[in-house]
Amino acid sequence: MLLIVVWRLLLPALRQENFGIVSDAEGGLRIQDFAGNLAFAKAFWAGKASYDLESHLRLTSEWVGRPVQRAMPFNYSPTMLWVLGPLCVLPTVWAYIFWTMLSAAAVWWVTRPGWSVWLLAVLFSPIGVVCFGLGQTSFLTTAAMLFLIVRDLGSEFQQHPVRRGTSDWADAVVLWALTAKPPVAVTSGVVFLARRRWRCIGLAVALGLLSTAVLLPRLGIHGLREYVQLMTHSDVETGDPAFTWSLAPETMGNVRALLLVTFGVGDAAASRWSSALWGVSLIGIVAAGLRRRLPVKALWAFAVLAYLLFCPHVSSTGELHLALVLALVSHENQPMADVVRWVALGLVLVVVYLPPEIGPYRGVLRIPLIVAAKVLLGCLVATRLLHSR
Repeated sequence: MLLIVVWRLLLPALRQENFGIVSDAEGGLRIQDFAGNLAFAKAFWAGKASYDLESHLRLTSEWVGRPVQRAMPFNYSPTMLWVLGPLCVLPTVWAYIFWTMLSAAAVWWVTRPGWSVWLLAVLFSPIGVVCFGLGQTSFLTTAAMLFLIVRDLGSEFQQHPVRRGTSDWADAVVLWALTAKPPVAVTSGVVFLARRRWRCIGLAVALGLLSTAVLLPRLGIHGLREYVQLMTHSDVETGDPAFTWSLAPETMGNVRALLLVTFGVGDAAASRWSSALWGVSLIGIVAAGLRRRLPVKALWAFAVLAYLLFCPHVSSTGELHLALVLALVSHENQPMADVVRWVALGLVLVVVYLPPEIGPYRGVLRIPLIVAAKVLLGCLVATRLLHSR
């Protein structure tokens, strides 16, 4: 499969004259996600860009070679500027190749000996290929979260459990790196809260504050306000038209998409309802964990499913995080574990093999199918993991 990625994605990328952006005569733009994000990071470190709309339009205009009125927003937190920083010294196409190889290494780590090889069927699904093509972060964030899960569960996932007192720094650094994509960091953070991992959370927060403070001379308070504005108006109704062209809530597989496409609720209201449900589910997970009502595996599984169902900002490639739920279910040794594992795999495959581009499943039919599969997966987790210890 890696050979296919090299043949179909990396070699054509090397042949492109202006890798990452395509412009047509009518003013249309197609920007590859990784290339757009790296271009912003390069401009930021050169002191030429911040989160404001003017910076995005100027950057895109210079890239295309003519004035434009639309741009792809940099939807990541300032942490992502540190993550992409080392790649800014490379030409964009070579940075993309390195990023792709890093993502492939993450896939290998998730599916390495000792894990179930059928996770490859999930990670190299149509959605996985899209993730490679766009250069998105889902492979890396899935591997990072699995790293935290393995260390948190200890001997349940490996023969030599990590001593908690010496592992907080490693976990905190990974949690800090995940703050590049705040919803993913929140998903992991709530489990740490439920597990009373106060020191780890404190270290990650301190790293986040420090790394952001170092950027303030370049970013400014105004830049932080612009980032918050961008994140709180990431819908097609209240967002700036220069950015909203890049949003595609109808391609998601969460409650926001369900409300918008199936029930005709406005995108702004759908996003608010989805956010509210996500907040309630996270509070419930933390409360249940603090009261020790949920085993650790269930905490992680429910946190991931809550993220994929209710967080309003999960693109279709975010569905790859379902591999985490499969990894958790596959390590159950209860009776009927094999049946549960195959049912879980079937439900996950329904999600990752129904991308938005597939004809009969597009729109109204596809979204309820995906949401229903996730709800059923949650029920399966509840019946199998709630009483495991």
